[in-house]
Amino acid sequence: MPRRRALRSQDGFTIVEVLVAIIILVVGLLGTADILLHADRSTVSSQAREGGVALQRELVEAARNIPFTQLSQASVVPTIKNMPGFTSSSVGANGWQIKRRGINYTMAIGVCAVDDPSDGTGASDPDTCADGTGGSTAAQCLAALGTTGNISGNGSAGSTQVGDCGIDLNKDGVVDNLTKGQLGTCTTALCGSGSDTNPADFLRVVTLVRWDRGDGTRYALQSTTDPYPGLSGAPRVISLTPSAGAGGAVVTTGDHIDFTATTNRKASALSWLVGGTPWGTGTDAGTGLTWTFSWQLGTPAAAAVGASPAANEVVDGTYEVGTRAYDQFNVGGQERDVTITLNRRAPYAPATFQAVNVAGNVETMWTRSPEGDIDGYRVFHQQVAGGGGDSPVCNYSTALTCIDNSAPNSGTWIYHVYAYDNTGQRQGDASLPVTIDLSDRTPTTPILLPASRSGSTVTLNWLPAADPDPGDSVVRYRIYRDGTSLADAWTTTTGLTWTDSNAADTHTYYVVAVDSKGGESAKQVTGVTL
Repeated sequence: MPRRRALRSQDGFTIVEVLVAIIILVVGLLGTADILLHADRSTVSSQAREGGVALQRELVEAARNIPFTQLSQASVVPTIKNMPGFTSSSVGANGWQIKRRGINYTMAIGVCAVDDPSDGTGASDPDTCADGTGGSTAAQCLAALGTTGNISGNGSAGSTQVGDCGIDLNKDGVVDNLTKGQLGTCTTALCGSGSDTNPADFLRVVTLVRWDRGDGTRYALQSTTDPYPGLSGAPRVISLTPSAGAGGAVVTTGDHIDFTATTNRKASALSWLVGGTPWGTGTDAGTGLTWTFSWQLGTPAAAAVGASPAANEVVDGTYEVGTRAYDQFNVGGQERDVTITLNRRAPYAPATFQAVNVAGNVETMWTRSPEGDIDGYRVFHQQVAGGGGDSPVCNYSTALTCIDNSAPNSGTWIYHVYAYDNTGQRQGDASLPVTIDLSDRTPTTPILLPASRSGSTVTLNWLPAADPDPGDSVVRYRIYRDGTSLADAWTTTTGLTWTDSNAADTHTYYVVAVDSKGGESAKQVTGVTL
């Protein structure tokens, strides 16, 4: 009976039992909540650190995308602020900040130059690294930065540790005490006073990113170097535009051509060349990206017999006008060229035209016309008396000599030569004329006597020649060396002997007689070779 009453009893847990159960449950819930809080805090810390490290990589890459010669303490923050991904950043009382995924990040970046001593050292400038490539340890930077997230550190950093640890004391986004100009001194031996004209062989880039969430040190610090890229890093001319009518066309008028050059990055100077020869420098339009210069061509002379170009005239022809931009270290980028063709007048007269009656045939010779668009030449003659016009002597040719093998045997004749350009073989000015009396019978050919050699000296001898014309006579003798054309004429003498004191090599000589009218005898069939 007592047992049955116990089973049917309506009594529950005592208050003490319930309180104990509640305490156990609360302790379990608090433990679970603490675990969740720690997990959430760990997640936030990880996310903040991941974001900070990613932001630091972006900073470094942004700095590397700035041309080497334009990357400096003064320009790095304003330049990066205008780059994609950083346009929402701002510099305020707490420093250079940007917000990513609800987390505030504070950034600092600094740039200084490092001189590689392998090519000598140069005089350091204000942008030289005050502490070389950095001498502060990770432990020193940890102590100087602390865990507060303040970009200016905790105030315990030494003078050079400020720069090495990426600290921004005045919160303007730029790392302080990194350069000689900021610190006022230079503690490294690389800050020398040598003769290296390009001492900035590397750029040291220091970046510090801090954030306001999570546990731990809450900063990412990195120091990296950017080597000087050489020619590829220098500014490059990307367009070169001549004034209207010059680009790809033939310039037929005007005394100058204006050019505009644009560069892919800011240049410190620009030079321009014609045919590879330096000609002048350009004028900066104000930004370092647009440059102008003017090629002065001079004014062509009026058409006239024997006319020649003025001293300052650029004669007709095809020219390559090139430009090259230079950085602050005087390193030039790749050259850019444009082809300009000038054709402002008919060809000038060939200079130094000569015509000689050689045993009844008239030999002529001249020098090349100055223009670069000459297509060929042709010699003409006309009789002084008789009223006849010019008659061609030789076929049209690019040669600089012509022999009139069918010269008249009487009368006085004028010979001259014309140059023709490649614009429809346009005839230019006539050369200064040479008048020849073709009634003149030329002297007989001198008879050569045995010649002698002594070392590098050759002595020639010959018998006197005679002139068949009454009242005319042989007035001199002309020696030809290694050829029988007018271009091979070496010297003249009035005697019957001549010594060549510059005959170390073997040469062949010919001797002709010249009369008072300029007529020459025929040359020996076989000259003297010694």
